[in-house]
Amino acid sequence: MRAEQMNPYLRAAMIQPAIMEGRCMRMAYDNRLFYTMDGNGTVITEQGEEAVTPHTIMFFAPGYGYHFRGKLRMLVLNFDLTRKADDQKMPLCPDPVSSFLPSRIFDDTKIETLPQAILKNNALSFRSDLLETVRLFHEGGSMADAMTSAILKKTIASFTSACEDRHAAPKVLCENIRRYLHIYIPQIKGNEDVARHFGYHPVYLSQLYRQITGTTLYRAILSERVRLAEKWLLCTDQSIDEIAFGVGFQTRSHFCTFFKQQTGLSPALYRKTAIRPIKDD
Repeated sequence: MRAEQMNPYLRAAMIQPAIMEGRCMRMAYDNRLFYTMDGNGTVITEQGEEAVTPHTIMFFAPGYGYHFRGKLRMLVLNFDLTRKADDQKMPLCPDPVSSFLPSRIFDDTKIETLPQAILKNNALSFRSDLLETVRLFHEGGSMADAMTSAILKKTIASFTSACEDRHAAPKVLCENIRRYLHIYIPQIKGNEDVARHFGYHPVYLSQLYRQITGTTLYRAILSERVRLAEKWLLCTDQSIDEIAFGVGFQTRSHFCTFFKQQTGLSPALYRKTAIRPIKDD
């Protein structure tokens, strides 16, 4: 399901004043959203441990294991992403992982871009909406039900939007790197120059670039040099040495070797056999 298709159903909403500290990991039968009102502690999940401080917001999908340590006063919402089970109004307590029964999940609908677990610190911007959700839930009535659903949709949509941005950001960065290489390749000496320009560590940026594009940043630099060399071989009368050094290679032999790997021809044969562009008089 896409985020815009959800129609959340709020099953329970409360501020729990007691210390929420579990002895073992548990799994809920509906979606759970926690907002820390006061206190400091730790949440333990399948991914490890994370610090929980005032204004930390957390989301856990049904069947995702978690428990808390520390003195924490929490605002808690139990909800489904659709209205499939809105006739089942009584919430169920989370069960230990060992006794959890997936068949008891109220609604197993998932949003494509929503992870099973989200933790965000410094989430004060959510506080007023969440407090209003609790107030409306206890007020009751069809109008309150519609309003709590709208607030939940807005909150979850902000999560999915942030997740989409995080996934898109590396792709945008790699596209910006391609454009940078295309424009400035004669001045670029290696990975370090690119990393410095974009403000990243060279090793991290190279790993990220390979993960997103399937090729190393070093090879992308060499390929861009060959692209420019092809153009210069056809459009200028510069010597092969001048072109090799001009596009950024350190030696003629390295240039000729990589050029042939990329094009199947030596630079001299490429210049001799390729069709030159027609120049305007």
